[in-house]
Amino acid sequence: MSRYVYSLSDYQAIKKAEIALDGLTVLAGENGSGKSTLSETLYRLTKVLTEYEQLINKKATGDIFSVIRPLQEVDMVLQRYVRRDQNSYFETEDMLHLMKKIRETKNLISLEEYALKQIEKYRELLTKAFEVTRNKEFLRSRLMTIFETEREMSDDKSFVEDVFNKMEDEIENIAKTARQDKIDRKRKTFVDLMPRIDISNSQLSEDGVELLDQNHFNQLINIKRVIYYKTYELMDYLGYKLSDFYCDYITRVSETSPEYQMTQEERLLSMRLRSILGGTIDRGEILWGEPLLYHRDDGLEIPLNQAATGLISFSYLARLLENGYLKKDTLLIIDE
Repeated sequence: MSRYVYSLSDYQAIKKAEIALDGLTVLAGENGSGKSTLSETLYRLTKVLTEYEQLINKKATGDIFSVIRPLQEVDMVLQRYVRRDQNSYFETEDMLHLMKKIRETKNLISLEEYALKQIEKYRELLTKAFEVTRNKEFLRSRLMTIFETEREMSDDKSFVEDVFNKMEDEIENIAKTARQDKIDRKRKTFVDLMPRIDISNSQLSEDGVELLDQNHFNQLINIKRVIYYKTYELMDYLGYKLSDFYCDYITRVSETSPEYQMTQEERLLSMRLRSILGGTIDRGEILWGEPLLYHRDDGLEIPLNQAATGLISFSYLARLLENGYLKKDTLLIIDE
């Protein structure tokens, strides 16, 4: 097993701390001494290190979404006014489907291609709209508002070309920057992904190799994911219906990690956890948006969030294991 050393100094209640993470590590101390500060900072640090490319993709997705958001308004104008004006149908995209697809597309290349395809489609639709509509002044006025410009539209076609060329350039630059960020792994990019957390005096090393230097950061080799939870927060989250509150807690107890198959060792550990629980956790109800239920072996059935604190914690660990999130390459941080 690899050995990790985590250090933090001059941050909130922490003057100086250096902690070896080797197997099971327990941190104890008085209230206000900085235990939660250490654990949360370690979590955020490790999360960026293990999910860096996913976080870059997520940021790029949000930026691309912002760039093409005006297409929603363009679509509305085409459907409500130009279509009515001409009594003809403009075959536009279902915008709810469009925005949902953009948010869910995780492959950056596919996302870029899809966004550019939609831009080209609406460029053609607007060009056609100017050719057929009887109320060009209205259409010009709406587009100037949508794209926040005061430029005079003496040439409708040129205006449409300029606006959509600019959108294409922005999409391509976002994708290009994201791809370069994945290669460069600059410390500044790392810091930008950790808002409200000061890592200037923190460090994490793996087998003697420091992962953060002055300008860049290295990749973790043997830790593939990090999970962090506070027991009292877990109790609150499990009390919400899925339709009312969605978070990592709910995802992990209700969804199986892709392509997961439990090993023999994990299966035995799962059986031990079930023995400690003295019952089972019903995940079927989660599909209907109800809280998880604890079924005790003697027949008692209660919502899990109403069970004892220790039982809730063990239940969550059991679910993490069963769903493939708790493995040998997982750093698990529990704040009790």
